[in-house]
Amino acid sequence: MTLGPKEPTFRGKAMVEFCLDVRRLTFDDAVLDMVRRTFLDYLGCTLSGSNDPSTVAVRKTVSSWGVAGRASVLGAFDTLPALAALVNATAAHSQDLDDTLPKGAGHPSGPCWSAAIAVAQQEGSDAKTMVAAYIAGFEIMARLGGGGPDGVGRNLQRVGYHPTAVVGRVGATAIGSVLYNLDHVQTANAFGAVATTFSGFQSSHGTDAKPFHVGKAAMDGIIAAQLASHGLSANTGFYEREGENWLAMLIQDGRIGEIPPMSDLGHEWHMFGNAFKLYASCRATHASSEGAMQLREQLKHKKITSVVARTASNVLAMAGFRDPKTPTEARFSIYFCVAMALAGYKLGPEDFSPETLQDPLVRAILPTIQIEPSKDIPYREAFLTVTTDDGAVYRSHIPARKGDPENPLSWDELEQKFASLTTPRYGTFVSRELAYLARRIDEDGALKEVVRLLQGSGRQPASTQPPLSQ
Repeated sequence: MTLGPKEPTFRGKAMVEFCLDVRRLTFDDAVLDMVRRTFLDYLGCTLSGSNDPSTVAVRKTVSSWGVAGRASVLGAFDTLPALAALVNATAAHSQDLDDTLPKGAGHPSGPCWSAAIAVAQQEGSDAKTMVAAYIAGFEIMARLGGGGPDGVGRNLQRVGYHPTAVVGRVGATAIGSVLYNLDHVQTANAFGAVATTFSGFQSSHGTDAKPFHVGKAAMDGIIAAQLASHGLSANTGFYEREGENWLAMLIQDGRIGEIPPMSDLGHEWHMFGNAFKLYASCRATHASSEGAMQLREQLKHKKITSVVARTASNVLAMAGFRDPKTPTEARFSIYFCVAMALAGYKLGPEDFSPETLQDPLVRAILPTIQIEPSKDIPYREAFLTVTTDDGAVYRSHIPARKGDPENPLSWDELEQKFASLTTPRYGTFVSRELAYLARRIDEDGALKEVVRLLQGSGRQPASTQPPLSQ
């Protein structure tokens, strides 16, 4: 087998070498702790989103194909890895409650965990290798789409692309390359192959197509790795800074911004910059919504006449629906989310419903809201000013949204979120057992036990069983 027409040099070579080296790395407790946190959050979001209309459509389509395999569509049936990952990653992002990389790469765990667990099940990989593959995918994805407010991810959004849909494909490819045990040439070709599938438009926000982006990213990454394992060659020079690289093709005005280096792969961990979400809406709505929640007790029995939210400059591009007509559009409306928060809603998945869209109190507040974007305000921050009909003025300031690295969720808070997402469907017992197993996802047998619990077989508590084994 040969490389494609252009051999990878600096950045592409670093990506390939990291995928080969990661199998032999030993990760410290802090890295493994973050891995466990991301899996717990991913699992909760995926199970909670399993009955969302977007997930149902994808799952029914995959089921209709009747393809057998050993990879689990969580809580449903087994099929081939690419198809299981398509369904699970769609579910993970369906309620927009999954983790995010504030520096711009989008939602990492949807495509990365979906690819990792699917291929690991099919290949019989041990937990150590599965976790190493996940880390490789996460870290490469984070660097490709990172850079902060003027970095790659934000500029992809500016020109109309959904970063998760683009760089999530590369993360999933890295995972497939590790778990299929690809060599140097095959891994380089896998990265080249997946670059030809880059897609996912920002204008899909507020529709079922947005979570489908994430499912397709996971699916395409696995397919690219499999194709390369069977000899497919591709242009392997897409990831360099010069020439006809992927950024020059997607961001054609040249305003690419900061490009994080690949040279620190395996030494610096971007996953420590990951953020977890408390609210089932676009991250751009969170700081302003939290500001509204701070004030709502003071505003009880008051008539609101004006709400001004000062926040980051790109908020309206992300969540600008002025008068949402569907629950999905409401998730991407900073106006509606602030109105919901002022009206007493917690912005959980259950709150984005047809009934909430017609709530008279929310509808009365909605026209009073103004958004003032500012280049001087970070993405995580917001200032809210509310005026009532008696002339009183109330102010709040959120310096960092809850769940961001600057204001992180504790393990207890993550487990409370997980319980709220899984207990209504699976009950307290299974929810607690799943949380217990998520904290041990780096142990052999934990994933198998998660799948068994979701299939409903057996009820002996995992916490009382002998050490996990495959």
